[in-house]
Amino acid sequence: MKKIVRNTLKFIVPLCFGVGIFWYLYKGVKLEEIEEVLKSGVKWEWIALSLILVTLSHIIRAYRWRFQLKTLKVEPSLNTLVNSVFGSYGVNLIFPRLGEIWRCNYMSKREDISFTTVFGSLISERFLDMICIAIITGSVMLFQYDFFLSFFSSHQTIVVTLQKLIVSPWPYIITSIIIASSLIFRKRISQTAFAKKISNIFSGFIKGIKSIMEMENKWTYLFLTATIWILYFFNFYVCLFAFDFTSDISLAGALTLFVMGSLGVVVPVQGGMGPWHFMIISTLVLFGIGQTQASTFALVVHGFQQAILILLGIYTIIAINLGERFNKTREPQQSSFNQT
Repeated sequence: MKKIVRNTLKFIVPLCFGVGIFWYLYKGVKLEEIEEVLKSGVKWEWIALSLILVTLSHIIRAYRWRFQLKTLKVEPSLNTLVNSVFGSYGVNLIFPRLGEIWRCNYMSKREDISFTTVFGSLISERFLDMICIAIITGSVMLFQYDFFLSFFSSHQTIVVTLQKLIVSPWPYIITSIIIASSLIFRKRISQTAFAKKISNIFSGFIKGIKSIMEMENKWTYLFLTATIWILYFFNFYVCLFAFDFTSDISLAGALTLFVMGSLGVVVPVQGGMGPWHFMIISTLVLFGIGQTQASTFALVVHGFQQAILILLGIYTIIAINLGERFNKTREPQQSSFNQT
């Protein structure tokens, strides 16, 4: 019963948060106005190209993981790797951040390897992705300093909240209490199931980092990482050409939009719904684009991005089920062949 309640909350709480932001952003936008923008002409071929690029990036992500797993003496097929990545994005649409858990669990059972080992490799992979987005974000903030000043000036609530958080003594007091308690009761805490689980995950993370450092094709792995992020950017960039009012946005502006959208996705909400829209719409408005046009752009681009993830998730379910049926029918045939 507790598990059902916990899973329900994991689904409902982020969904309500995302829907709340989404409603706040679109409550003043009339459907007729959005229809008018769409009727003015959308170049759907650019949206289609975007979907191809994002699918390709997921396939390359699956292929990249093979290099890391090979170092850990695990060699799954590309089909298994692709299913794990496609499926994880599908799960994330329902339960934010649980897609990675599903991905590791699927690979663990499929390849008969410990979950912590697979999870550790995934954490180290995500850690590398965090470094990439930090570099991109830092570079954009450095060269687009004026934009970020304008953004925070037009959203004083965010600035005030951050200032209160920094000035308030409570975060520091709570952190100090947690650290002190951990040091005082470290022996007792280390015996708990939660502490052992964290320890296993950390050791898996270290093993995952070592697998990157020790792999034979290290530079290929880094090249694939760069390729993934280039595809992520161009997957978004080409969408700008689908609308006349965004087609003249510069490359620097596109990078700014990409970073702002990426920051929105950090919030654990299904598909980034709400926070992503807020960041993209706010940025476009600061670029001088009308509220209705900006809202339409965010609605269309996000909608199709989520649609392709749903389709990839459906493909994964079918592929896994067909694979299991094929294996079940193959086993009796092999056993009868061995007997003869």
